[in-house]
Amino acid sequence: MSNNNDMPRLSIKELFDQWNIPEDITNNFIGNEITLQLLKQLSPDVLKELCQHILTRIILQQHINQFVVPIHNNASEEVNEEDGNNSGNNSDDHPEVAVEAEVIDEVDYFPSLDLTKQITASPEGPLISADYSQNGKLNPTNQQSVVDIISRFLFPWLEENMITSCHYRCLLKKIKKTFPNECLSVYFIKPVPKRLSPSNKPIPMRGKLPDKIRNTRHTSGITKGNRKRKSNNPGDIETEIEKQRTRAYNKHDTVQPYILIQGNMTEHNQVLLVVDEIKYQFTSAITACDCLFKCYHVFGAQYPKDSNHIYLLIQRCLFKIKTQYDVLPTTIIDIDQTFDRL
Repeated sequence: MSNNNDMPRLSIKELFDQWNIPEDITNNFIGNEITLQLLKQLSPDVLKELCQHILTRIILQQHINQFVVPIHNNASEEVNEEDGNNSGNNSDDHPEVAVEAEVIDEVDYFPSLDLTKQITASPEGPLISADYSQNGKLNPTNQQSVVDIISRFLFPWLEENMITSCHYRCLLKKIKKTFPNECLSVYFIKPVPKRLSPSNKPIPMRGKLPDKIRNTRHTSGITKGNRKRKSNNPGDIETEIEKQRTRAYNKHDTVQPYILIQGNMTEHNQVLLVVDEIKYQFTSAITACDCLFKCYHVFGAQYPKDSNHIYLLIQRCLFKIKTQYDVLPTTIIDIDQTFDRL
C-alpha cells in the first residue's frame, strides 16, 4: 500500500475509491461527517455501524490501521495562530458561523427547487415576503412556513431517498440566497458524533429542517411497500425485487425481508417471502406474514423505518412481546396502552 503522505488532499470518497470500498459504505461515512482526521478514532462499534458487511469491514480496518493522517498547514491554522488565545472567534462557540461557512460551495442537489418561486406560489408567500421586507428577517412563524414549503417540495424525493447533511447544506444555500439576513443555524445544525460530544452521547441533527423532515409521515403506500409487494405477472417478480434493491440503495438502506405476491389481492398465484436473494414460497398469505414477522426476531434485524410503527403494534399488541429496546412513536402510544388494559 502506498504512503498516504504523498496524497495530502484526498477526500474520504477519493480515499475509499482507492481502497475499492463499495459506494454505499462510502456514502455512510460521508453522511455521518467522518473526516480523514476521524478515521483513526473510530471505535469498533462505530465502524460496525457504518460498515455492516464483515469482510469489507475487516479490509477497511486494515487500510485504516496503515493510513497516515495528513497534517496540513492550511489557512485555518494560520488564522488560529494570528488569533492566539482569542477563543471568542471559535466557530464551535458560534454554530451559525460554521454552518454559513460550509454552505458557500455546497453542491446543488435540488436544481429544480427555486425557493423564491415556491414561496411566491404558496398561500404563505405574501406573509413571508411582507415580514422580511418590514423587519429584515423572518419571525419564527414564517421561518416554519418556509420549512413547510421546502418539505412539501421534497416529499416525493424523500419517499425514495435518504436526506443527509450534504442535502441540508444545499437547502441552507437556497435559504441564504432568498433571505440573506437569515441565521442559518435556526434551520440546521449538523450532528455531533459520540466521540466528539461533551456528554459522550451522540447529538442528532438539530434545527427546523431536520425536525420537520424527521416528523414527516410516510404515506400508507410506502408503509405497505415495506411489508409486501405485488406483481401481476410471474415475469415481473425479478423486476419487483430489483426495484426494492434500487429503492434501498437510494436511501442508503438495506433490503429487509418482505412479502412478494404474484397475482391480485383476491387471487394469490404465488406468495413469496424474500430474504436477501432467497425466495420462500407459501400457500397462505397469513402464514407468510407470520413468518415474516418472526424473521426479524430470529435474525435480530431492525424493522423497516417506514413501517416501524406497524411492526411494533404487531409485536406488542398481537404477540405480547415487549423489550427494553422498543421506542414507541407518539402516534401508537395510545393504541399500545389500550391493548395493555384489555
